[in-house]
Amino acid sequence: MNTKPLALVALAASTLVSSLPGAIPVTDALLAKETAELHLEDIAKFKDMIDNQVQQIDRLKDQLNQLLFIATVIGDPAATRTLSGVGPLLDIKEVGASRADLSTHANAQDAQSFDGLGLFQAVGTSFVTIDGQGVQRDGDTYRPVAAIIKATSNYDSVFQQVPTTTDRCIS
Repeated sequence: MNTKPLALVALAASTLVSSLPGAIPVTDALLAKETAELHLEDIAKFKDMIDNQVQQIDRLKDQLNQLLFIATVIGDPAATRTLSGVGPLLDIKEVGASRADLSTHANAQDAQSFDGLGLFQAVGTSFVTIDGQGVQRDGDTYRPVAAIIKATSNYDSVFQQVPTTTDRCIS
């Protein structure tokens, strides 16, 4: 088989294709300029970001140095139990009921029978309508009120313990 005619056809085709207008590379100088400017803007933004991060690192170093200085002046924070009167204060474990305990143990009947220490009349667990029908009150409606009553009672009991706690810490 003779490959010369095939090679000549390929050479002619490549010459023809390279001389076509689409084969000439086109560059848009304006687009290249805009792209370069945008790239420079991005680089400037990155520089600003890095400068800000350097400033943050410097501020954190300053804060760390201040804390280290305070620690050397004051001493070990774990040694605060040796300060006069602080030991008993740190030993106090119970300061009233937790919020979870208060809401868990809220009883609607407590709220329905509460009279505000004589300030108002208790609503009760049921009532009678004008036509003589007895109506039972929904207990779940009164549970939030019972939780508030318990929280107030808890606050009062903790507040009453403050003088004895303070006396223990001072002596």
